[in-house]
Amino acid sequence: MTYYIINSAGRSSYIATLCGSLVTAVFLFWLIQIANKMSGLSLIQILYNTYGKIVSTGLILLYSLFHIVTASFILRLSLTLFVKTILLPHFPLWLIALLPILIIGAFLYMDNFSIFSQWNLILIVVTLLAYFGGMIIGVVTKFDFDNLKPVFHVKLYDFAYGAFLMTSVTSETVIKAFSIIGMIKSKKSTYRGYYIGCILFIPLMSLSLFFALSIMGLGVAKNSIFSVIDLAQEIGAETYIQGFEIFHLIPFLSLIYINVGYKSYCSLLGITTLSKNKKLKKIFVLVICGSIYTLTLLMPSFNKAMVYLNYIVNYITIPLCLFFLILATIAVVIQKRRKKKSS
Repeated sequence: MTYYIINSAGRSSYIATLCGSLVTAVFLFWLIQIANKMSGLSLIQILYNTYGKIVSTGLILLYSLFHIVTASFILRLSLTLFVKTILLPHFPLWLIALLPILIIGAFLYMDNFSIFSQWNLILIVVTLLAYFGGMIIGVVTKFDFDNLKPVFHVKLYDFAYGAFLMTSVTSETVIKAFSIIGMIKSKKSTYRGYYIGCILFIPLMSLSLFFALSIMGLGVAKNSIFSVIDLAQEIGAETYIQGFEIFHLIPFLSLIYINVGYKSYCSLLGITTLSKNKKLKKIFVLVICGSIYTLTLLMPSFNKAMVYLNYIVNYITIPLCLFFLILATIAVVIQKRRKKKSS
């Protein structure tokens, strides 16, 4: 979605990104407040305990379906086509898509979130080191302040739309946290983790776009949907080493795997709220992974997938996030009243 953000907000897209991330931080703080009121429960469990089996089943299936559909779009757009076009052009699409699905399916089958989280933490550290390692080289060799001037050259509406897009993209982090937040037991560690996360998370995307624009210039960044490739090709060390693709391809592919993996795990946590049967859990894993894989292969083209994902980002993500947060807030109030009546 960076392509659309840059096309809308232009050189001020890194400022729009900062604004969007701040709004997402507010959503995340809202979620933590709900979790602290209902300690030990995820937002999905809060809904299940409050609204009854029929209503909550519909809500949980909607939540899981959202993750399955968006995971298939991300896999089709970013991993399969990107890898097939740039790295492995002679490999069939079904084979390229199968490997990450099998790895993710293995994690879901083991049902050990701590292992999954630890592995992803290692990937994130390696990803950030590789990405910002490449960025540092790019800043030293290609950084140009003229690429960032003038900053506010777009209409206020276009800037606001860019910030809205970033809010929508990053608010998926909050949606994914709906099913995981109940694992946090300590109120103190919750707030500490929130503040540390915001300090690191809020400026990260903005800083990344700031450097990317200063290295590539608006013309390149605005006209290429594969800006990450153009950015990698722009970075070099004089005539000795040209194209630092490895500094961007590894982070790009790692983050895609992490994103699809978390979506699959959140979908499983949502569905297993409805049933604790271990035999059914294995079936759920097969259904989730099979659905993501099938939808990925059924996607007719890159352009179609981009249009569908853009529609979800524009019209579904933020309303869905707010919808669940509001329902959970009402559920907390209802549960408090029930406790007062019972006491």
